[in-house]
Amino acid sequence: MSREQLKFRPNVPEEIQQQQLAVLETAQKRIEDGEVSGKIGHDAEYFLISLELKTGGKITEHIPKNSGPITLDKEGKESVSVADAVEAVQRFYPEMEKPSLREAVRLLKEYNKHPKKAG
Repeated sequence: MSREQLKFRPNVPEEIQQQQLAVLETAQKRIEDGEVSGKIGHDAEYFLISLELKTGGKITEHIPKNSGPITLDKEGKESVSVADAVEAVQRFYPEMEKPSLREAVRLLKEYNKHPKKAG
């Protein structure tokens, strides 16, 4: 994907643009490698993750890409990075009947605690 195709809000610092590009490339690689299903796109404000749920319904989750950490609770005590939010949605939403970013992040933390077993 060429840099000219990426869209950013005006005045987004170069460092943030590079971080967003890395998140997008990592998410695309997960799809290309067959680790996850679905599609990922973006606009100036969001990463757009489209996938099918286990109920057969289709969903597009919008993850804010310019906001810094994403708050998962009303009190603001629990948050997650944009990169982890994207991965959590990609990996765990397809298994859920009712998608929940908070629950997907909890599952991602568990997933990352246990090393992947070979073959």
